[in-house]
Amino acid sequence: MLKPGTILEALYERIEPAAEGMEVLDLRIGLGYVGVKLKNHSMGIAALLHDAIPAVCTALQNAGAYNGSPASSLLKYLVEGKNSLERAIGELPQIKCYPRRV
Repeated sequence: MLKPGTILEALYERIEPAAEGMEVLDLRIGLGYVGVKLKNHSMGIAALLHDAIPAVCTALQNAGAYNGSPASSLLKYLVEGKNSLERAIGELPQIKCYPRRV
């Protein structure tokens, strides 16, 4: 059995080099989803798991400070996130940094 976080750590290691040099243009947090738009106009969306988010106003300590930051700084939340809101934010840069093949 894998230890918790193993898959997220592997995903982070694979995506992190591609996130370097990308900049966050806008980060939005809604009731059910989190979305990001990067400076190159690519976008990503991730669902929120409400049962795992603390019911406090400080669920996101750095709220309002993400625009203009490197996409790699969001990606760190994928492995370092303290709750599902932070981990959802960490998922966002992978949409463009590691495109899926259909």
